Amino acid sequence: MTYEEIAEMYPEDFRDRDADKFNYRYRGGESYRDVVVRLEPVIMELERQENVLVVCHQAILRCILGYFMSLPQEDYPYVDIPLHTVTSIRLHGLIIGFETYAEGVLYSYRKVAPLVMTGGLILDYT
Repeated sequence: MTYEEIAEMYPEDFRDRDADKFNYRYRGGESYRDVVVRLEPVIMELERQENVLVVCHQAILRCILGYFMSLPQEDYPYVDIPLHTVTSIRLHGLIIGFETYAEGVLYSYRKVAPLVMTGGLILDYT
């Protein structure tokens, strides 16, 4: 279904999701909050490993990237993840590199350095 079809057929669900995408739970599904709780042990294990391949849906990747970018959890649903791409996360101490590939070609690259003192982020899109 397209978002337009959902808005037409399920206007209350569309409105509720639009109002709070992080906490909205699809009927019989899970919210981003549910995903974050489910992913916590996975992310802790990812931090201990050197090379890991994770194959997942867009929402899962948004939560993983949001965590490594030190974003507030409520912002996870809005992390830009292009469809039909492969994303590489490289941890180098405090510097985190994200490379996104589409059809084998580098699509985008970004470095994130969490600021220890302020809790903010420096984004360098080079």
